[in-house]
Amino acid sequence: MTLSRIRVLLVDDSPIFVRIFADALASRPGRFELCGVAEDGREAVARVDGLKPDIIALDVHMPLQGGIETVEHIMSRRPTPILMLTGADGPEQARYSLEAIRRGALDLLPKPITEADYDAVFDRLALLAGVPVVYRHRRTGPLPPLAVGRTPAAPTPYQPLDIVALVASTGGPKALDHVLRALSPDFPLPITIVQHMPAPFVQAFADWLNQVAPLPVQVAQPGCRLAPGTITVAPAGAHLRVDPRRQPWLDRTTPPHTGFRPSGTVLLSSLADSFGPRALGVVLTGMGRDGADGLRALRLAGGLTVAESARTAVVDGMPRAARECRAAAHVLDLDEMGPFIERRAEAARFAERGAER
Repeated sequence: MTLSRIRVLLVDDSPIFVRIFADALASRPGRFELCGVAEDGREAVARVDGLKPDIIALDVHMPLQGGIETVEHIMSRRPTPILMLTGADGPEQARYSLEAIRRGALDLLPKPITEADYDAVFDRLALLAGVPVVYRHRRTGPLPPLAVGRTPAAPTPYQPLDIVALVASTGGPKALDHVLRALSPDFPLPITIVQHMPAPFVQAFADWLNQVAPLPVQVAQPGCRLAPGTITVAPAGAHLRVDPRRQPWLDRTTPPHTGFRPSGTVLLSSLADSFGPRALGVVLTGMGRDGADGLRALRLAGGLTVAESARTAVVDGMPRAARECRAAAHVLDLDEMGPFIERRAEAARFAERGAER
Protein backbone atom coordinates (compact mmCIF):
# COMPACT_ATOMS: atom_id res chain seq x y z
CA MET A 1 0.00 0.00 0.00
CA THR A 2 1.40 3.39 -0.99
CA LEU A 3 0.56 6.53 0.90
CA SER A 4 -0.92 9.36 -1.13
CA ARG A 5 1.25 12.40 -1.55
CA ILE A 6 0.39 15.69 0.12
CA ARG A 7 -1.11 18.09 -2.40
CA VAL A 8 0.36 21.60 -2.04
CA LEU A 9 -0.99 24.79 -3.59
CA LEU A 10 1.69 27.51 -3.68
CA VAL A 11 0.49 31.11 -3.82
CA ASP A 12 3.30 33.57 -4.62
CA ASP A 13 3.89 36.29 -7.20
CA SER A 14 7.65 35.75 -7.47
CA PRO A 15 8.57 33.46 -10.42
CA ILE A 16 12.04 32.95 -8.95
CA PHE A 17 10.69 31.81 -5.58
CA VAL A 18 8.11 29.56 -7.29
CA ARG A 19 10.82 27.85 -9.36
CA ILE A 20 13.12 27.32 -6.37
CA PHE A 21 10.24 26.06 -4.21
CA ALA A 22 9.10 23.65 -6.96
CA ASP A 23 12.65 22.33 -7.45
CA ALA A 24 13.08 21.81 -3.71
CA LEU A 25 9.75 19.98 -3.57
CA ALA A 26 10.71 17.80 -6.53
CA SER A 27 13.99 16.88 -4.82
CA ARG A 28 11.96 15.15 -2.12
CA PRO A 29 10.04 12.64 -4.25
CA GLY A 30 7.11 10.64 -2.97
CA ARG A 31 6.15 13.02 -0.17
CA PHE A 32 4.51 16.01 -1.86
CA GLU A 33 2.77 16.97 -5.07
CA LEU A 34 2.72 20.59 -6.22
CA CYS A 35 -0.86 20.50 -7.43
CA GLY A 36 -0.94 24.14 -8.51
CA VAL A 37 0.59 27.60 -8.43
CA ALA A 38 -1.33 30.87 -8.12
CA GLU A 39 0.25 34.27 -8.72
CA ASP A 40 -2.15 36.19 -6.49
CA GLY A 41 -4.89 35.72 -3.93
CA ARG A 42 -7.78 36.01 -6.35
CA GLU A 43 -6.40 33.22 -8.50
CA ALA A 44 -5.86 31.06 -5.41
CA VAL A 45 -9.48 31.53 -4.30
CA ALA A 46 -10.74 30.73 -7.80
CA ARG A 47 -8.68 27.53 -8.06
CA VAL A 48 -8.98 26.05 -4.59
CA ASP A 49 -12.29 24.24 -5.25
CA GLY A 50 -10.98 22.51 -8.36
CA LEU A 51 -7.51 21.70 -7.06
CA LYS A 52 -8.62 20.52 -3.58
CA PRO A 53 -5.16 20.93 -2.03
CA ASP A 54 -4.29 19.33 1.30
CA ILE A 55 -2.44 22.49 2.31
CA ILE A 56 -1.73 25.98 0.95
CA ALA A 57 1.62 27.76 1.22
CA LEU A 58 0.65 31.42 0.96
CA ASP A 59 2.80 34.52 0.56
CA VAL A 60 1.81 37.43 2.77
CA HIS A 61 2.00 40.34 0.30
CA MET A 62 0.69 39.88 -3.23
CA PRO A 63 -0.88 42.04 -5.94
CA LEU A 64 -4.66 42.29 -6.44
CA GLN A 65 -5.51 40.53 -3.19
CA GLY A 66 -3.22 40.17 -0.16
CA GLY A 67 -2.76 37.35 2.30
CA ILE A 68 -5.33 38.45 4.87
CA GLU A 69 -8.18 38.74 2.37
CA THR A 70 -7.13 35.49 0.68
CA VAL A 71 -7.16 33.60 3.96
CA GLU A 72 -10.67 34.82 4.78
CA HIS A 73 -12.03 33.95 1.32
CA ILE A 74 -10.47 30.47 1.30
CA MET A 75 -11.57 29.66 4.84
CA SER A 76 -15.16 30.73 4.13
CA ARG A 77 -15.27 28.90 0.78
CA ARG A 78 -13.26 25.72 1.33
CA PRO A 79 -11.53 25.54 4.76
CA THR A 80 -7.98 24.33 4.13
CA PRO A 81 -4.81 24.33 6.25
CA ILE A 82 -2.76 27.42 5.35
CA LEU A 83 0.91 28.10 6.14
CA MET A 84 1.90 31.75 5.73
CA LEU A 85 5.35 32.36 4.25
CA THR A 86 6.89 35.79 4.68
CA GLY A 87 10.17 37.54 4.17
CA ALA A 88 9.67 39.09 7.65
CA ASP A 89 11.65 42.09 6.45
CA GLY A 90 9.98 44.50 8.83
CA PRO A 91 7.59 44.72 11.78
CA GLU A 92 4.66 45.76 9.59
CA GLN A 93 4.95 42.64 7.44
CA ALA A 94 5.25 40.45 10.53
CA ARG A 95 2.14 42.04 12.06
CA TYR A 96 0.33 41.49 8.77
CA SER A 97 1.24 37.80 8.92
CA LEU A 98 -0.06 37.50 12.47
CA GLU A 99 -3.33 39.12 11.45
CA ALA A 100 -3.65 36.48 8.72
CA ILE A 101 -3.35 33.82 11.42
CA ARG A 102 -6.09 35.49 13.42
CA ARG A 103 -8.28 35.26 10.32
CA GLY A 104 -7.76 31.49 9.96
CA ALA A 105 -4.23 30.57 8.77
CA LEU A 106 -2.61 27.92 10.94
CA ASP A 107 1.02 29.01 11.18
CA LEU A 108 3.75 31.20 9.73
CA LEU A 109 7.39 30.76 8.83
CA PRO A 110 10.06 32.98 7.30
CA LYS A 111 10.54 32.32 3.60
CA PRO A 112 13.16 29.60 3.14
CA ILE A 113 16.60 30.60 1.95
CA THR A 114 18.90 27.60 2.45
CA GLU A 115 18.29 23.92 1.82
CA ALA A 116 17.93 23.38 5.57
CA ASP A 117 15.24 26.07 5.64
CA TYR A 118 13.27 24.10 3.05
CA ASP A 119 13.49 21.00 5.23
CA ALA A 120 11.81 22.94 8.04
CA VAL A 121 9.11 24.33 5.73
CA PHE A 122 8.27 20.94 4.25
CA ASP A 123 8.20 19.29 7.68
CA ARG A 124 5.73 21.95 8.79
CA LEU A 125 3.64 21.48 5.64
CA ALA A 126 3.44 17.76 6.33
CA LEU A 127 2.34 18.34 9.93
CA LEU A 128 -0.26 20.97 9.11
CA ALA A 129 -1.73 19.09 6.15
CA GLY A 130 -3.41 16.65 8.51
CA VAL A 131 -4.98 19.29 10.75
CA PRO A 132 -8.78 19.48 10.40
CA VAL A 133 -9.83 23.10 10.01
CA VAL A 134 -13.21 24.76 10.13
CA TYR A 135 -14.14 28.36 9.47
CA ARG A 136 -15.39 30.40 12.40
CA HIS A 137 -16.58 33.88 11.52
CA ARG A 138 -14.40 36.53 13.10
CA ARG A 139 -16.17 38.23 15.99
CA THR A 140 -16.21 41.99 16.10
CA GLY A 141 -18.73 42.39 18.92
CA PRO A 142 -18.73 41.31 22.56
CA LEU A 143 -18.06 37.71 23.48
CA PRO A 144 -21.12 35.48 24.01
CA PRO A 145 -22.20 34.49 27.53
CA LEU A 146 -20.89 31.24 28.95
CA ALA A 147 -22.91 28.15 28.14
CA VAL A 148 -25.02 27.09 31.10
CA GLY A 149 -23.39 24.30 33.06
CA ARG A 150 -20.17 24.27 31.05
CA THR A 151 -17.85 25.89 33.60
CA PRO A 152 -16.81 23.49 36.35
CA ALA A 153 -17.91 24.45 39.84
CA ALA A 154 -15.31 26.56 41.60
CA PRO A 155 -14.06 25.59 45.04
CA THR A 156 -14.93 27.85 47.96
CA PRO A 157 -13.18 29.85 49.21
CA TYR A 158 -11.30 30.91 46.07
CA GLN A 159 -7.59 30.41 46.29
CA PRO A 160 -5.46 33.58 46.20
CA LEU A 161 -3.43 34.02 43.03
CA ASP A 162 -0.16 35.80 42.22
CA ILE A 163 0.42 35.05 38.53
CA VAL A 164 -1.07 33.60 35.32
CA ALA A 165 0.71 31.64 32.57
CA LEU A 166 -0.64 30.88 29.09
CA VAL A 167 1.07 28.35 26.80
CA ALA A 168 0.31 27.89 23.10
CA SER A 169 1.77 26.82 19.77
CA THR A 170 0.08 26.28 16.39
CA GLY A 171 -3.12 28.34 16.34
CA GLY A 172 -1.97 30.16 19.45
CA PRO A 173 -1.98 33.80 18.30
CA LYS A 174 -5.66 33.60 17.41
CA ALA A 175 -6.50 31.78 20.66
CA LEU A 176 -4.48 34.20 22.79
CA ASP A 177 -6.15 37.16 21.10
CA HIS A 178 -9.53 35.65 21.98
CA VAL A 179 -8.63 34.99 25.62
CA LEU A 180 -6.90 38.30 26.31
CA ARG A 181 -9.65 40.41 24.78
CA ALA A 182 -12.02 39.10 27.46
CA LEU A 183 -9.91 40.48 30.32
CA SER A 184 -10.58 43.84 31.96
CA PRO A 185 -8.12 46.77 31.68
CA ASP A 186 -7.63 46.61 35.47
CA PHE A 187 -6.78 42.89 35.54
CA PRO A 188 -4.87 42.52 38.83
CA LEU A 189 -2.24 39.85 38.03
CA PRO A 190 0.84 39.60 35.82
CA ILE A 191 0.40 37.33 32.81
CA THR A 192 3.24 35.35 31.25
CA ILE A 193 3.07 33.75 27.79
CA VAL A 194 5.03 31.08 25.99
CA GLN A 195 4.00 31.07 22.32
CA HIS A 196 6.12 28.97 19.97
CA MET A 197 7.11 31.53 17.36
CA PRO A 198 10.00 31.95 14.87
CA ALA A 199 12.53 34.44 16.24
CA PRO A 200 11.93 37.18 13.63
CA PHE A 201 8.27 37.42 14.67
CA VAL A 202 8.43 37.56 18.47
CA GLN A 203 8.63 41.34 18.89
CA ALA A 204 6.00 41.85 16.19
CA PHE A 205 3.81 39.31 17.98
CA ALA A 206 4.11 41.29 21.21
CA ASP A 207 3.37 44.54 19.35
CA TRP A 208 0.35 42.93 17.72
CA LEU A 209 -0.95 41.67 21.07
CA ASN A 210 -0.43 45.18 22.43
CA GLN A 211 -2.92 46.42 19.85
CA VAL A 212 -5.63 43.81 20.49
CA ALA A 213 -5.33 43.18 24.25
CA PRO A 214 -6.59 45.58 26.95
CA LEU A 215 -3.28 45.28 28.85
CA PRO A 216 0.28 46.40 28.02
CA VAL A 217 2.52 43.75 26.45
CA GLN A 218 6.31 43.36 26.63
CA VAL A 219 8.89 40.81 25.54
CA ALA A 220 10.82 39.53 28.57
CA GLN A 221 14.36 40.84 28.87
CA PRO A 222 16.93 41.05 31.66
CA GLY A 223 15.78 43.48 34.34
CA CYS A 224 12.14 43.63 33.27
CA ARG A 225 9.40 43.38 35.89
CA LEU A 226 6.29 41.21 35.91
CA ALA A 227 3.93 43.92 37.06
CA PRO A 228 0.23 43.39 37.83
CA GLY A 229 -1.86 43.90 34.72
CA THR A 230 1.12 43.44 32.37
CA ILE A 231 1.54 40.68 29.76
CA THR A 232 5.09 39.34 29.32
CA VAL A 233 6.00 37.17 26.31
CA ALA A 234 8.95 34.77 26.40
CA PRO A 235 11.65 35.71 23.87
CA ALA A 236 12.97 33.36 21.21
CA GLY A 237 15.78 31.05 22.25
CA ALA A 238 15.32 31.38 26.02
CA HIS A 239 13.25 29.54 28.60
CA LEU A 240 11.23 31.93 30.77
CA ARG A 241 11.31 31.10 34.48
CA VAL A 242 9.85 33.16 37.33
CA ASP A 243 11.19 33.30 40.89
CA PRO A 244 9.03 33.74 44.04
CA ARG A 245 9.51 37.54 43.90
CA ARG A 246 7.92 37.56 40.43
CA GLN A 247 11.27 38.30 38.84
CA PRO A 248 11.72 36.75 35.38
CA TRP A 249 14.80 34.73 34.62
CA LEU A 250 15.82 34.07 31.01
CA ASP A 251 17.55 30.71 30.73
CA ARG A 252 19.49 30.35 27.48
CA THR A 253 21.64 27.41 28.61
CA THR A 254 19.12 24.68 29.42
CA PRO A 255 18.47 22.66 26.24
CA PRO A 256 15.10 22.82 24.48
CA HIS A 257 12.35 20.81 26.19
CA THR A 258 10.40 18.54 23.81
CA GLY A 259 12.00 20.50 21.00
CA PHE A 260 11.15 23.99 22.25
CA ARG A 261 13.00 26.87 23.87
CA PRO A 262 11.08 28.68 25.26
CA SER A 263 9.07 25.77 26.61
CA GLY A 264 5.67 25.97 28.25
CA THR A 265 6.59 23.12 30.57
CA VAL A 266 9.66 25.00 31.83
CA LEU A 267 7.59 28.12 32.57
CA LEU A 268 4.76 26.21 34.29
CA SER A 269 7.20 24.11 36.31
CA SER A 270 8.90 27.26 37.57
CA LEU A 271 5.51 28.61 38.68
CA ALA A 272 4.85 25.33 40.48
CA ASP A 273 8.14 25.73 42.36
CA SER A 274 7.80 29.46 43.05
CA PHE A 275 4.07 29.92 43.67
CA GLY A 276 2.41 26.51 44.07
CA PRO A 277 -1.30 27.07 44.76
CA ARG A 278 -1.04 30.79 43.97
CA ALA A 279 -0.52 30.27 40.22
CA LEU A 280 -2.96 29.73 37.36
CA GLY A 281 -1.73 27.85 34.28
CA VAL A 282 -3.44 27.36 30.92
CA VAL A 283 -2.49 25.13 27.97
CA LEU A 284 -4.03 26.18 24.65
CA THR A 285 -3.90 24.87 21.08
CA GLY A 286 -0.70 23.41 19.66
CA MET A 287 1.06 20.36 18.23
CA GLY A 288 3.00 17.97 20.44
CA ARG A 289 2.86 17.91 24.22
CA ASP A 290 4.72 20.98 25.41
CA GLY A 291 3.14 22.35 28.57
CA ALA A 292 1.48 19.12 29.69
CA ASP A 293 4.18 18.04 32.15
CA GLY A 294 4.56 21.56 33.52
CA LEU A 295 0.79 21.88 33.98
CA ARG A 296 0.78 18.57 35.85
CA ALA A 297 3.59 19.80 38.12
CA LEU A 298 1.55 22.92 38.81
CA ARG A 299 -1.56 20.91 39.64
CA LEU A 300 0.40 18.66 41.99
CA ALA A 301 1.67 21.83 43.69
CA GLY A 302 -1.93 22.93 44.27
CA GLY A 303 -2.12 25.44 41.42
CA LEU A 304 -5.18 26.17 39.32
CA THR A 305 -4.84 24.37 35.97
CA VAL A 306 -6.83 24.65 32.74
CA ALA A 307 -6.63 23.03 29.30
CA GLU A 308 -8.55 23.97 26.17
CA SER A 309 -11.25 21.56 25.05
CA ALA A 310 -10.99 19.45 21.90
CA ARG A 311 -14.11 21.20 20.69
CA THR A 312 -12.36 24.56 20.15
CA ALA A 313 -8.62 23.82 19.91
CA VAL A 314 -7.35 24.45 16.38
CA VAL A 315 -4.75 21.75 17.01
CA ASP A 316 -5.61 19.48 19.91
CA GLY A 317 -2.12 18.10 20.57
CA MET A 318 -0.88 20.07 23.57
CA PRO A 319 -4.23 20.42 25.36
CA ARG A 320 -5.03 16.76 24.74
CA ALA A 321 -1.71 15.74 26.29
CA ALA A 322 -2.54 17.90 29.31
CA ARG A 323 -5.99 16.34 29.62
CA GLU A 324 -4.72 12.77 29.20
CA CYS A 325 -2.09 13.08 31.95
CA ARG A 326 -4.75 14.63 34.23
CA ALA A 327 -2.85 17.88 34.46
CA ALA A 328 -5.94 20.01 33.89
CA ALA A 329 -8.42 20.44 36.73
CA HIS A 330 -10.65 22.39 34.31
CA VAL A 331 -11.32 21.80 30.61
CA LEU A 332 -12.90 24.83 28.92
CA ASP A 333 -13.93 25.98 25.48
CA LEU A 334 -12.02 28.98 24.19
CA ASP A 335 -14.97 31.33 24.73
CA GLU A 336 -14.95 30.39 28.42
CA MET A 337 -11.24 30.91 29.06
CA GLY A 338 -11.06 34.69 29.39
CA PRO A 339 -14.17 35.06 31.58
CA PHE A 340 -12.96 32.16 33.77
CA ILE A 341 -9.53 33.75 34.29
CA GLU A 342 -11.12 37.14 34.93
CA ARG A 343 -13.52 35.73 37.55
CA ARG A 344 -10.80 33.80 39.34
CA ALA A 345 -8.47 36.78 39.47
CA GLU A 346 -11.23 39.08 40.72
CA ALA A 347 -12.37 36.55 43.33
CA ALA A 348 -8.81 36.12 44.53
CA ARG A 349 -8.44 39.90 44.79
CA PHE A 350 -11.71 40.15 46.70
CA ALA A 351 -10.68 37.32 49.08
CA GLU A 352 -7.33 38.99 49.81
CA ARG A 353 -9.01 42.32 50.51
CA GLY A 354 -11.28 40.53 52.98
CA ALA A 355 -8.29 38.89 54.65
CA GLU A 356 -6.63 42.29 55.12
CA ARG A 357 -9.59 43.67 57.08
